[in-house]
Amino acid sequence: MTSNSSTQLDPVWVDLLMQARAQAMPGGAAAAEENLAFARLLFEAMQPADAAEAALAARAIAAHAAAMDGFARAARPGLSDETVIKLRTNALAAGRVYDSACRTLKKNHAAAGSKAAKPAAPEPARLRSSEARPSPAQRTTPVLSHSADPASASVASPPRAAVPASS
Repeated sequence: MTSNSSTQLDPVWVDLLMQARAQAMPGGAAAAEENLAFARLLFEAMQPADAAEAALAARAIAAHAAAMDGFARAARPGLSDETVIKLRTNALAAGRVYDSACRTLKKNHAAAGSKAAKPAAPEPARLRSSEARPSPAQRTTPVLSHSADPASASVASPPRAAVPASS
């Protein structure tokens, strides 16, 4: 995991998550140690930055395991075509869940990287006091035209000040 993720995730919680994930993988107790090592390898490769990403990574690992188990079961001899089709369909769906989770994590990492890489926006230049506010001669206030019908009242443009010609 990156140093960022190891500082935000409690290692004890990650161990519990990985143990629960390994127990849910095919093979039962006989393959628990191998499943734990495999789950941890995938988990670390996904580099979750917080608890929410860690949970997403754990579900992705479960989906990958389900996909692989479905493909393995579909390859067993003696199954009906209908059963093989269902197993493969479920395996493909689980694979899509895994792919989607991986894309989400990569998008999150790219967004976090781009936020960290962007320099802080420069502060806007402060206006001099003479530029900050228009002088009383420069201020204009819209004037309502006087009409008998209030619904037809309109805003009249104020007269423009003459601008001296530049030389």
